[in-house]
Amino acid sequence: MKMLLLLSLFITTQVYSVTIEIKGQKQQILFQMQTHANLPSNLGKITVDIFDQQQIKYQGSVGGIVAMYELGNDIEVVSDTEMKAYGWCFSIDGEVPETMSDETPVLNQDSAIVWYYAYAHYKDGAWIRQCAPSL
Repeated sequence: MKMLLLLSLFITTQVYSVTIEIKGQKQQILFQMQTHANLPSNLGKITVDIFDQQQIKYQGSVGGIVAMYELGNDIEVVSDTEMKAYGWCFSIDGEVPETMSDETPVLNQDSAIVWYYAYAHYKDGAWIRQCAPSL
């Protein structure tokens, strides 16, 4: 009976470890850590919880990060028909989802979350690339 009780406690209170990394311009690593997270959860909640715990200054919410490490939204006008819009993107386990951070589930105990400074590329009337790492 004790074994069954201990097993049920373990199953209902599992705490997992995730890796979070922040990469700035030129993919320079600004922050990296492995930490525990109650799963299932979403990428936005895990991110904001870690940033608050680690006292990382940021602007944004669980829905997305607007600025951190003095890097925020910016526009580079390349020509009359071309521009690059800079901001923060994220990946989870090497994939860049088409969802907001609060809509992106984190289910895997070994998940790797990466926030990186990137740009969307607009040229000749069309967006041709998004979340391209800033070089």
